[in-house]
Amino acid sequence: MVLRTSSSLRGLLRTGVAAGPLILALTACGSGGGGDAGTAAVAVSGSSPPPAVVLFDQNLPEPAAALGAAGWFGTEYNNSTGLSMINAAQAYADRSGGLPAGQGIRVAIIDQGIDEDHPDLQTALDGQPTFLFSTEASPSASSHGTHVAGIVAAARDNVGRHGVAYRANIVNIQGTRPSAFGGDFENATFDSLDLAVAIGSAAGIAKCYGTGIECAGPNAADFTSRPQFSSDIINMSLGGPSPSSVLLEAMRDAATQQRIMVISSGNDSASEPGYPARYATDGVVAGYAVVVGNLQNDFTPRSTSNDCGSTATYCLMAPGTSIYSTLPGGTYGFGTGTSMAAPQVAGALAVLKAAFPGVTNGQLVQRILDTAAPLPYAASVVGQGLLDLEAAISPVGIVSVPGGGGGAGAGGGGGGFGTVAETTTVSLGAAFGVQSAGHDVFSGVLTLDEQGFPFFIDLNRQIVTQERRTGLESFISSDQYTTIRGIEGSNFSSSFLIDQNVADSALPF
Repeated sequence: MVLRTSSSLRGLLRTGVAAGPLILALTACGSGGGGDAGTAAVAVSGSSPPPAVVLFDQNLPEPAAALGAAGWFGTEYNNSTGLSMINAAQAYADRSGGLPAGQGIRVAIIDQGIDEDHPDLQTALDGQPTFLFSTEASPSASSHGTHVAGIVAAARDNVGRHGVAYRANIVNIQGTRPSAFGGDFENATFDSLDLAVAIGSAAGIAKCYGTGIECAGPNAADFTSRPQFSSDIINMSLGGPSPSSVLLEAMRDAATQQRIMVISSGNDSASEPGYPARYATDGVVAGYAVVVGNLQNDFTPRSTSNDCGSTATYCLMAPGTSIYSTLPGGTYGFGTGTSMAAPQVAGALAVLKAAFPGVTNGQLVQRILDTAAPLPYAASVVGQGLLDLEAAISPVGIVSVPGGGGGAGAGGGGGGFGTVAETTTVSLGAAFGVQSAGHDVFSGVLTLDEQGFPFFIDLNRQIVTQERRTGLESFISSDQYTTIRGIEGSNFSSSFLIDQNVADSALPF
């Protein structure tokens, strides 16, 4: 049963009175149809996404650097369930270069549609196009898509919650056709061919994914991807049990364009992810797709979350249980499922891409996998571990000071950001713990970590190394993170559907 956000429920959500479960789920859709029978090849013409447009910014100014992570703590951060588990505040404070909180990065959300009038999403959506199929008269304001969008990029404005990448831009790609479901956009699901067109559009290419007849027919535009929706990162909180050749083709096209795809593993209690997540191991897609499972607030995998299985090398876990986020009508509520875990990772990748503008998307994907926090479970269950944004934005391993070379390498362009020809190796230990008072030459030194990521480090400051804090004990003891039990279904009866999720209508404060 699907309960829409009625006016009475909106009032209950605002006042914190329990109103029963609000289910953010979709039923199954039809199969991919003719899209799998064959495709008409059209040249792939991709390019980098255009710079994000920001005409209206409701975000608060960034906290003073002297405050450290504490500058982000507060009611809104605490409401943004999941941020503490991934050490987001520490990551925001530790950023040493680039732009903050995903600024300038475009994240495509392929979903049922987003409430574009939600006050907390105005900045993220400002100036961005909305994708619709020609059969649809206007955008849908679905609960699922709106909830996912808030996890990625809700504004940091002291209202509700803020997204992981609260300065990123969202491209609303409505990949479903509610008109085929009697206008019921909450229950509209994906056709595999439509989903392929949506992925191709987010990848910035122009290509017809239909059959030869479809691509030559009067409705060819609906089978052809549109490059004006080009994005850096593509979030897909959706999945199903059936493979699709046209879907794999679109994902390969996206990988060829070096777009990052973040895909939920599914909620079927299965030993393998559903599709399209399972395509993360494809020879072309591998390295540009991240599969995400649901880690509960007690740091255990949720029983309904599909295991990483054969995708373990490209899979990790993220918070996905009782996640507080935006809902239609300017409201907020809780959601549970791998659909809520995937956008945590999409947002984290946006933060990293803004912080390290000279690093390739493939390196960013590997970075977020390499720095995941270990979990006491088999890799077949949890993949590489728990998303750790602080670890990903901090130097990895030995830090080196580049020589005067200036080649073009992993760290970015020339002028010292490239290949290290002559280096002085400095470990994050005693050498960085020595004060260098009076030696201004050590202030703001450019260094490269073992993966070639650039960092500006002030060697005049004493840097104290310590064992990484997981935050587990303090997290469990915090009243504001008491787990609220939800109900999850498993409705994977055919083709592609949104992950089953549940939103509880109690508030965290």
